[in-house]
Amino acid sequence: MKKKNNLIALLSPVVGIIALLLCFIPFVSYKFSALGTTTTADINGFTLMFGGNFNVVTPLGTTSQECKMAVLMLIAFILTIVGIALPVVFTLLKLPLQKCMVCLGAICLVAAGIFFFMARGQFVAANSDNDSIKDILSKSENLKIGAGAIIAGIVNVLAGLVGLAGLALPAFKK
Repeated sequence: MKKKNNLIALLSPVVGIIALLLCFIPFVSYKFSALGTTTTADINGFTLMFGGNFNVVTPLGTTSQECKMAVLMLIAFILTIVGIALPVVFTLLKLPLQKCMVCLGAICLVAAGIFFFMARGQFVAANSDNDSIKDILSKSENLKIGAGAIIAGIVNVLAGLVGLAGLALPAFKK
């Protein structure tokens, strides 16, 4: 029975790894239509977390725009890594406080999942030569939360709940 509980405790980090892989999918999407033309931009999770350049597709061509680092998304990334590492290390090495660290890892995953849902509000376009694009990108009505942030948030919350369920399961067996 103990081995089964360890497997459940290790299932949570595996699901958390899926959430990290989802950071390659767009976290924030932008679409703006005016005068029959459409401008689009997709910003993936890693660009949003660490800052960097992304492409804005306009009818006149593709331009590069800079995104500032979103601290809350970086915190969500770190919490996901901590939520993956704690249960794995303490379960595999059979260290003391194993249940406490599995619980803390699950809480980190749930918190990171909630933070991933805040991706849309964390996007900030940096100053550029083309301020009209920056002004359009900065307007919140043009931004939508992307599929990557939604799925990563759901997966992280589910991973945390699986970790907590693995801790609570032995209590119901008695």
